[in-house]
Amino acid sequence: MKSRYSLRDLVEIAVQIEIGGEKFYRYAADRNEVLRDTFLFLAEEEKRHATTFQSLISAQQEEPSIDVVEAIPYIRAIIDSGVLRYLSERAEFPEKMGSVSEALEFALGLEKESLLFYYQLLERIGENRKPIVEKIIGEEKKHIEKIMGLRQSIA
Repeated sequence: MKSRYSLRDLVEIAVQIEIGGEKFYRYAADRNEVLRDTFLFLAEEEKRHATTFQSLISAQQEEPSIDVVEAIPYIRAIIDSGVLRYLSERAEFPEKMGSVSEALEFALGLEKESLLFYYQLLERIGENRKPIVEKIIGEEKKHIEKIMGLRQSIA
C-alpha cells in the first residue's frame, strides 16, 4: 500500500466501498426473504452514497498527494479486514451469508468498517466537502442502528 494518496484516491476507495456494499445488500436481499425490503433499502442507500462520493471526485480539482503515513496502519487494517476485503476483491459472498443472522453480522461489520474509513477520509478532506462526508457518516450510523435493531429482534 502506498504511503501517499491523493484525496481523489481516498474518495475513489470510498466509492468502491459503497458499490461493494450495494452488491452485498442486493445479494442478501435475494437470499433473505424476511429482510428483503430492508436489504433493498440499504442497497439503495449505498448506491446513493457512491453517487455522492463520485460527485466529490468530479467536482474536485487535482490536489497534491497528502501524507497519510500516520493513517496507513488504520487504512490498511480497514481495507484488509474480512468484510471490506470481499468488497475490494469483488469476491463472491460465501453461501453461509444466506441465513438472516449471518447476513446481519456481515452487514454490521461492513457498516462499522466503512465508518472507520470515512472518519479517516473526513480528517483529510477539504473543509468545504466535510459536510457531505459527515452526512454520509450520519447515515451509516443510522444503518448500524437499524441492523442492530434487526439483530435484536430476531435473537
